[in-house]
Amino acid sequence: MNITRDVITDLLPVYLSGEASEDTRALVETFFQQDPAFAELVRAQPPLDILPPAPSSPGQEKETLQRIKNTLRLRSILFGLALFCTLSPFIFSFGSDEGVKWWMIRDAPQMALTFGLGAVFAWGAYAWTFRTLRE
Repeated sequence: MNITRDVITDLLPVYLSGEASEDTRALVETFFQQDPAFAELVRAQPPLDILPPAPSSPGQEKETLQRIKNTLRLRSILFGLALFCTLSPFIFSFGSDEGVKWWMIRDAPQMALTFGLGAVFAWGAYAWTFRTLRE
């Protein structure tokens, strides 16, 4: 069987990450001895960006999944809170003789400001959950 450069190129990610079997390592190293120019080209390449190792135990996987679920639940709650605080100062009613009445802004501007600050905080916390999930 003739091993080509394409076959070795397909095996390089596994070989360079150190996850190749003994036979695969021997095959790649034998090819490097037969083609030193290709071996030098491979060694001149920057190292591969390898994914971080997966959780090693089922307990760790379960803990990671639970943490993600909790963060998603928190994100949903924060979205609802942020939306409520954003829209609350704009509560209004229609009156036949007075037209539109802006209850909170007109009657309780301090409360409207408090809801506005709460909205800023809730939207900031909501945005923070996106960064947390990426990690």
